[in-house]
Amino acid sequence: MAAFYYTGKAQSGKTISGFMNADSKSEVLSVLRRQQIYPISVTKNETSSREISFKRGKKRVSQKDLSVFCRQFNTIVAAGISVIECIDILRKQTENKTLADALDSVYEDVQTGVTLSNAMKSFPKVFTELLINMVEAGEISGQLDLIMKRMADLFEKEYKINAKIKGAMVYPIILISVASVVSGVLILVVLPGFVNMFEGFGIALPAPTRALLALGDFIKKFWWLIIAGFFLLFYSMKKSLNTAEGRLKYDDLKLKLPIVGKLNKKVATTRFARSLSTMLNSGISIIEAMEMVGKVIGNRSVNRMIDDSMEKIKKGE
Repeated sequence: MAAFYYTGKAQSGKTISGFMNADSKSEVLSVLRRQQIYPISVTKNETSSREISFKRGKKRVSQKDLSVFCRQFNTIVAAGISVIECIDILRKQTENKTLADALDSVYEDVQTGVTLSNAMKSFPKVFTELLINMVEAGEISGQLDLIMKRMADLFEKEYKINAKIKGAMVYPIILISVASVVSGVLILVVLPGFVNMFEGFGIALPAPTRALLALGDFIKKFWWLIIAGFFLLFYSMKKSLNTAEGRLKYDDLKLKLPIVGKLNKKVATTRFARSLSTMLNSGISIIEAMEMVGKVIGNRSVNRMIDDSMEKIKKGE
């Protein structure tokens, strides 16, 4: 499916233009004619999807923003207001500018006859794959308002978990940073002053002290080499993480690290159980649910385990 930009004339004589997601140009023309719009021009958008890029100053759409969006959507649709009117209301009152821009385009697409889930697919960096699939399931089952309520609960709980993880990591990071700075000052500034004093007394320095002094001298002489080494290590890790194999090894390591590994396992387990529960309650089959859950866990090693389990379920286990 691609994005097409169209221009046409309505029966009133007003010129109408916008974007539409379709498989071909002929499909766009067919939809426009059903809408009683005389097509003037239809061109394929070469940027394919009108995906919002997160440039500097562009606010990202957080799970909290999505939770509020889904909650408000549920409330409005449950009150008997149509989906088109609902999107129109939400795009005007959404505080997150990035989400509001995406909703503007979604509103235009839905007006032309495109389904809500297909319109949302143009913005994969705004609407998660799980949300899009759930919306599609809600459209098929006719329970879109209930689906949005469940997704609001899911995003809200996910946001709280992430906030707790970030809060738990703040103290260790601060502690390690302060300890590193203090150690550096002791090795490079304080210790050499004491050494000169002890050498004046003719006292032999113990082995640990001499080792620290040697480390300090190495840092002073080859600081540029250490910085270059850090940059090289960072570049190598970044390049490795861009490959499927490197990312898999990194995610596998995150599960095996002491203390942090247990935390990562618990987070993955929570996401798996909560997401699977939401989808099964929405009438999605176990195979489709497992396939979608694997994509939202955020760990490729766990995703591989889920895929293995899914294959066994297909075989009757």
